[in-house]
Amino acid sequence: VEEVARFPEETKPLPPKRPLSSFVLFQCKIRPGLCKEHPGWTFVALAKEILKEWRSLSEETRQEYTGQSELLRAEYEKEVEEWISKHGPLPAKRRKNKKMTEFRAASRSVWTR
Repeated sequence: VEEVARFPEETKPLPPKRPLSSFVLFQCKIRPGLCKEHPGWTFVALAKEILKEWRSLSEETRQEYTGQSELLRAEYEKEVEEWISKHGPLPAKRRKNKKMTEFRAASRSVWTR
């Protein structure tokens, strides 16, 4: 019995991932501490607390995170240029099926009435 390869020999590597925003960088730093302090909190409660702390940050502190985010964006743009030069244009984003999205929204409304 001859084995058939499941994947082509040469596949394109995945394109670079988009950089994190300043808020996500802040969240990654603060979330572990909050999880330790409040182990019983739900995801939503943690998210609300993180957002409250983000909004209460001074402009200087916020600028530090924005600066980190801009550095990551510059690195990402360089990586994208290299990827395009080696592998061609970035693959198009997959679009959501509009009919399925409408169907899901309609089915949710049935259960929430």
